[in-house]
Amino acid sequence: MILFPIATSYSPRSAIWTTLLATGLLPILHGADTVIVDGSNPAALDSNPGTEAAPLKTIAKAVALVAPGQRVIIKGGIYRESVIITTSGTAEQPITIMSATGERATISGADVISGWKRCTKAELPNHPDPAKITYVELDWKPINIYADGDRLPLRIASWPTVSNGERIASNSKAPDNHHHIEGGSPRTLIDSQHLTQPAGFWDGGRVVIHRFWLSDGKMVSDQFLNCDVIGYDPAKHELTLSELSSKNLSLDPTVKQIIPDSRPIQGVDKEAGLLMSDWYQISNLPNLIDEPGKFAVVGSGKKYRVYVWAPDGVDLERQLVEGSRRGHGLRGQGVSHVSFIGLDVTGTTQRPLSFDHGEHNTIRFCCSYNNRHGPFMGEAFGLYLSEQKHSKITNCISVLNGCGINVFHSSDC
Repeated sequence: MILFPIATSYSPRSAIWTTLLATGLLPILHGADTVIVDGSNPAALDSNPGTEAAPLKTIAKAVALVAPGQRVIIKGGIYRESVIITTSGTAEQPITIMSATGERATISGADVISGWKRCTKAELPNHPDPAKITYVELDWKPINIYADGDRLPLRIASWPTVSNGERIASNSKAPDNHHHIEGGSPRTLIDSQHLTQPAGFWDGGRVVIHRFWLSDGKMVSDQFLNCDVIGYDPAKHELTLSELSSKNLSLDPTVKQIIPDSRPIQGVDKEAGLLMSDWYQISNLPNLIDEPGKFAVVGSGKKYRVYVWAPDGVDLERQLVEGSRRGHGLRGQGVSHVSFIGLDVTGTTQRPLSFDHGEHNTIRFCCSYNNRHGPFMGEAFGLYLSEQKHSKITNCISVLNGCGINVFHSSDC
């Protein structure tokens, strides 16, 4: 696997892609060899033939119709869809998916969120200042929230929190934004020092447990575990947890346990069992939203409520607010001789632009930005090649993603 670093600053509205298209570096041929997509055209329908006069509305429909030797030409605009192409080209008749000349097509994994309302004390009885919080009800769950256009996503509300340069007192082995676990069981967590809130305060929270495995007082391995709060007893300072992601795990610090991973650790007999040091953080509760730019999402099924303390200077009703909900932007699955050219992808949570299992594929003059996994997931790759041969990524930008470029289990790429 090859990883490339990401850029840290970029204006997605720069003229670089328009210049490349307009100067002829990305030539466009119209006619029988093209399928036209124009989502902004009132006459566009997915039942159309995909011509200039009768364009298709979605990219997904275009890639379902495209044949070897054809190009899918996408007019400028935002396309809120997830696209997978499974049709291959050939060396003599490749398939190309690209933006139209002088225009910029953006595939977005996010949808617009509107209809915000101001909270009251009745809605957030455990929040110290509910008037600062706005909320909206949705029938889908946003993974990340983006406010005011192409900015970084808002931060998930969490506790304990570190702000204004302060650091939580801890020893050298502890993370700065976690509390220590005194004890517990496979389904409970006890912290008499910090779990002092009233009944119901922690119900529905998301818990991340950071476990350190110790040998002779030194950390030799660590592990992250995720679970939900399904009960809270303030008299016992005890959280009841959903099933932890690691089997046979106990939060009793006096119990020696075997490190579950297979990595060898020099000088450590993992099979003998080691003592642990467990730390935790609770997040995704509206009660924990303590400053501008934070959010929480509660609910299940098709009934969710999103709570936000708007960033400074942002009016959620007047400015663009989006929530990411789709994992993939444009993905080539099991294809060969396919090119993605001059496209932008944003707001996805897994793989914005990618090819899986194929050969002789190209990602060229594309931009991947603001694509991030959710708070409890791994990193999102801006540009991704997996199980590829003789494929390439060239003249692209990957910025403000979890990672920049990933070339995985591939050869001659």
